[in-house]
Amino acid sequence: MRTRQLSNILAGLNYLRAPVAGRRAVPIDLEIGGATMDLTTDIGFANALYHAANLREGAACMAAPVCGSFVFMSRGSTGRSIANPMGYGESCRIGNLLVSRTMVILLICAAKCVWFCLEQPGTSIMELHTLFQRFIKIVALRKLKLKMGDYGAPTLKPTILYSSHKAVDLLPNYQVRRRLVQKQMVKRYVDGKGKPRVCGGMDLKRSQAYPKQFGVALAACRTSTSSSRARMAKQFLQAARRSSNEADGRRHIDKEWRDGAELDSVIKFLTQRP
Repeated sequence: MRTRQLSNILAGLNYLRAPVAGRRAVPIDLEIGGATMDLTTDIGFANALYHAANLREGAACMAAPVCGSFVFMSRGSTGRSIANPMGYGESCRIGNLLVSRTMVILLICAAKCVWFCLEQPGTSIMELHTLFQRFIKIVALRKLKLKMGDYGAPTLKPTILYSSHKAVDLLPNYQVRRRLVQKQMVKRYVDGKGKPRVCGGMDLKRSQAYPKQFGVALAACRTSTSSSRARMAKQFLQAARRSSNEADGRRHIDKEWRDGAELDSVIKFLTQRP
């Protein structure tokens, strides 16, 4: 079985598709592969788990869970807030499930010392999600705020990166000169009742694409630290295997993780006979 060096989870159509530094990402997203790449389906989540498990020790993974229900523009319809980060309604249920399952995938990545980055817009409150908070108590994360405009994007696009390794701190070394263009990212208006409203502008969707320089920067950061991370991964996995062999076998899946990521249906899917 061939191991992989780079995966792009919840990639959208504008994933890191161009080979950079000799590497090409394995993209996983509903818009690319339908149900087989939809993390809300059993087969799609199982597919993503397979690719995460198939990553080489010390490889890289880029994750970008759908942010629509977590950013400020949707707060009025989703009910999400600092006090109620889980929100309400179907869009929040799907968003919460995607985040929960992404956290499970990143736990696998962390166990293999894979350098992962999770990307969100600057106004997202995804980090307040219940299982995201559980995750950061298990895995130490580095949080970096940057602007995609510094990597060639036509707009500033404030962005947050959550990463498992200090290699992410090297990203600012690969910034380029800004070449910004006027775009309609946000539309403000007054509704029929005279209440101020805000929604996504006509250029917002197209801004999801990562600029090429951002991919170059990620690849360069990974390459510069690949040897040290590979050594760390081998040492960690050797220790983990020893502790696993010595364990008393009393294992269980935490209920909050089981329910949040809806693991029961996936486990049933994976264990069913053909």
